[in-house]
Amino acid sequence: MSSDSRTMNIHEKVMEVNMTLFDMNIPKSGYNKHKDFWYHELEDMIRPVSQLCYKQRVALEFPYSDDVGILRLVDLDNPKEYIVYRVTFPELIVEKGNPNNKLIQNLGANITYLQRYLLKLAFPALSDKDSVDADDNNASSARKKNTKKEPKKQVKKEENTEPRDLNLQELLDKALTTLQKKGSSNEEITAYAVKKQIQKIDNFNKKELTQVYGFVNEYFKEKEAS
Repeated sequence: MSSDSRTMNIHEKVMEVNMTLFDMNIPKSGYNKHKDFWYHELEDMIRPVSQLCYKQRVALEFPYSDDVGILRLVDLDNPKEYIVYRVTFPELIVEKGNPNNKLIQNLGANITYLQRYLLKLAFPALSDKDSVDADDNNASSARKKNTKKEPKKQVKKEENTEPRDLNLQELLDKALTTLQKKGSSNEEITAYAVKKQIQKIDNFNKKELTQVYGFVNEYFKEKEAS
């Protein structure tokens, strides 16, 4: 392989970064006291990865999205070439009466966690048994924090509610328009993102959501087939 990074495509550049990371002994500042091991925090990874990407002329971007954590690696020598990694954003549920800054704190914690996970997806050299265990532990803690009894009660009440006569096409069009106005790219407007956006429009019961999800899924299936 040529040593001139300008002759490489984006996949080769990312491979070069990953192979260099394998040879680096990056300190781990995160400690899991329950399982007694150290793991990489985001700040441990972001600096060396950013420096290596800079040398390979690869831009490291985390575009904002309401529903999906995104990492985009862009070839600065050919900006039309890029690699995108995505993970689903966890639902944030905060108990009534909690101040707004509690929701913001939870959002910030989830963004940090997703950025760590995205970096390890893009650069396997950062992953090891300890970091996998740390992710499992963090994910489990996040699920416990975001699990509340109130939503479960609401689902039980809604089970016997008859669905309304919804204009599914209108709901889909409204969600697509809103996501486009927010600046979401075509690749970021996924079926999941549209469903989440439609949920914000009204309080749908379980049967109505089933109709909505089925309609959105069919729309994206036809879109992919065309």
